Amino acid sequence: GRKRCASDVEAAESPMKRARSSDSASSASTRESSPAIDVPCSGAVPVIRSRHGLSFDLDQLDESTRRRIMTNRKSAAAAHKRRKQEFQELEAKLRLREAECERLKAQNTSL
Repeated sequence: GRKRCASDVEAAESPMKRARSSDSASSASTRESSPAIDVPCSGAVPVIRSRHGLSFDLDQLDESTRRRIMTNRKSAAAAHKRRKQEFQELEAKLRLREAECERLKAQNTSL
């Protein structure tokens, strides 16, 4: 992908995020029409465009920053997996409660 620097990330924000952060509509439209910056930035963290959006170019980072980013990604993946598991468990409980509710409704009408 095309390499960009971290200061260019602001230029790549979504239009809604830019519109919320701007003070007036005219400044938001001015920002949207400005082209992306492809100038190398001194001391900035290199960013690349991936299929999931913008991402750090890990090959260009020092070891401690690379380790921190990788640890953060693993933690985020684990949290996502936990949330997904909890959601599936809640859906299963909901199905049980709905089945019980239907059973009790049928029992109630037969009384």
